[in-house]
Amino acid sequence: MSDLIRMCSLPDSLTTEDIGAKWHRKRLLWCPTAPLPGLTDEQWLAALSEAWAAWQSVCGLTFAQTESASAASVLHGVGRIDGSGKTLAWSELPNGADTRLQQKYDNGERWAYGSVAGNQIDIVAVACHEIGHALGLGHDNAGGVALMDPYYSPRIRTPQPRDVARIQALYGKPVQTSAPVPPAGKLTGDEAMAAVESVVKMWRASQ
Repeated sequence: MSDLIRMCSLPDSLTTEDIGAKWHRKRLLWCPTAPLPGLTDEQWLAALSEAWAAWQSVCGLTFAQTESASAASVLHGVGRIDGSGKTLAWSELPNGADTRLQQKYDNGERWAYGSVAGNQIDIVAVACHEIGHALGLGHDNAGGVALMDPYYSPRIRTPQPRDVARIQALYGKPVQTSAPVPPAGKLTGDEAMAAVESVVKMWRASQ
């Protein structure tokens, strides 16, 4: 896997200061708007659930999936960007008005959830990166030691210490909830499937 695959189409030099905005609400809803090629519906939802849980475990916001696109704060879309092995995704950035944001994941990539091999792309790593942008983080040009580095690394799939410090500067430390947040990157297949089973049923019913 080349280290020069771009995570997204946002500029390498984009910083959090360039964005200059964050969410004011403390709970965000997210919604996938199309299937992602190469993954089952269950895998796609489980990957997104894992990515959002990774951020919830390190910052002062909470997140939940909704089957209603009109109710969502962040929409996870799918479409062609530039084909395989180039730019993986893109995301809109918060503007301080708490308006709905769109993301797109390239349908020309070989996406994988769980076991990743060959030239497959780890959807959790990319979704975590794009969610970071949706929360207000710019890129981190520290040479590949952060999730928010502009270039894809299969070795980094959840927020790293530099990412954690930056997100907590925006939203503070994690809130305490009655239901524990799964540790970032630690969802097993069975746990992920159980977490999204009811969501999958609602999503399919709405199609």
